Amino acid sequence: MLVRREPRLEVYWVERSPMLVYLGGFHAFPGGRVGAEDAEVPVSGVYDAAETRRLAAAARELFEEIGILLARPVEGHKGHTVTGDERLARRADVLEARVPFEAFLAASGLEIDGGAFTPAGRWLSPPFTPRGFDTTFYLAQWPGGEEPRVVPGELSSGEWVEPAEALERWRRGQVLLATPVKAGLAALADLSRDEGPFEAGLVRTAAALRGLPEAQGGAVERIEVVPGVVLLPLPSTTIPPATHTNCLIVGEGECLLIDPGTDDQAALAELDALLGRLEGRRVTAIAVTHGHRDHTAGAAEVRRRLGVPLLAHPALAAKLGADRALTDGETLELNAPSGAWRLRAHFTPGHTSDHVVFHEPDRGVLIAGDLFSTLSTVVIDPPDGELNAYMHSLARVTALPARVIFPGHGPPAGAPRERLLALREHRLERERRVIEALQAGSGTLDDLLPRAYADVSEAQWKWGKRSLLAHLLALETQGVARHTGADENAAVWSLI
Repeated sequence: MLVRREPRLEVYWVERSPMLVYLGGFHAFPGGRVGAEDAEVPVSGVYDAAETRRLAAAARELFEEIGILLARPVEGHKGHTVTGDERLARRADVLEARVPFEAFLAASGLEIDGGAFTPAGRWLSPPFTPRGFDTTFYLAQWPGGEEPRVVPGELSSGEWVEPAEALERWRRGQVLLATPVKAGLAALADLSRDEGPFEAGLVRTAAALRGLPEAQGGAVERIEVVPGVVLLPLPSTTIPPATHTNCLIVGEGECLLIDPGTDDQAALAELDALLGRLEGRRVTAIAVTHGHRDHTAGAAEVRRRLGVPLLAHPALAAKLGADRALTDGETLELNAPSGAWRLRAHFTPGHTSDHVVFHEPDRGVLIAGDLFSTLSTVVIDPPDGELNAYMHSLARVTALPARVIFPGHGPPAGAPRERLLALREHRLERERRVIEALQAGSGTLDDLLPRAYADVSEAQWKWGKRSLLAHLLALETQGVARHTGADENAAVWSLI
């Protein structure tokens, strides 16, 4: 968190590229991963090896991403010390890995200034991403001189912003923020009202951030990347790499609860506790995006606890014991102080025949269920899964105006249209690979799988085989392929 006071407190934030897998399209602070090479970077005044690596990574990422170098001359260095424009000119060498960061520092007569970084908490990412992130935050003052400059790539843009204005943009739905970034901005907004010495205020602010339970490696209690959509990842019996299903509470007064996908009592107690913390919000209905157990397992129990109606696709309603069947295109209106939420239900068969997505056009929110995932490709499993229907549904949803997409599995993301178009292209590329596999010779599913899915880990071939069948059935419907034999596994497929 790079800050300055000239004369008002500002923090430098960046917008992540919308196509990044993790939190694409979000506003954040500069940063990145600790690498093995960071162990070689000299850091003054720090003697713990792990902390040295973290600080080296923080300094390197700050330099690579926005061109700011928090370093100082090495004591006794008698050579030329690189500063100013010359230093920025060499940034490209580091960015493009032509020169290691530690070599750049050595040639410049510099070492990282460990005293420039004040620890401001350690956050663990929520379990919607199985690998997760263990992230340490730091506060640092802008050293003056060069202005930050973002090189387009992983980042789309960057700017100085007053913390209160940044939070107001979030409340207006103009930016997407992860919970640690919101916490940092809130603390800095408090600091901006402090008229005492700036350096002392920074120390107090960093200490306050470190004191948050969530910033000590605790669970993130409230994930709300846009106002009015609270996300709780629930452990579920889903398909790896996913381990959790996203349960969503949508609305700012009356709320719709979507996809309570677990019957684990501890997880349901966690959901109860979250609902109790959402002051001014009340669940008035429950809905599910489709009938798979990892999206419906807790529906009946949550309905019993809350005493509200359960809604589902007509093909699923009776089976699930729902109170009412949804209709395609209907609008669910949820009253709120900021103005009603109007969630429109769109029937989107393909992953299953009973699949529904929900869209709030005024706020640009798209709740995609298993139409889309930020963790992996969605499985289309015949006979209920049907690829031609899925592609049609994908095209329908791509046309909806949206700023953020909430998948059934994985973190939410910005740029829904671009992501859905990329997903469509991925499916078409897989179709081309299946056709090439058939061009190499007729065969059964087991014969064709290694050809069509050579780029996929064999650990995923169980589900790749189901998707292969979906592609072949789609090609048969299109008049491109055919099969002989009634048995699914023994049938021989060929081009027409």
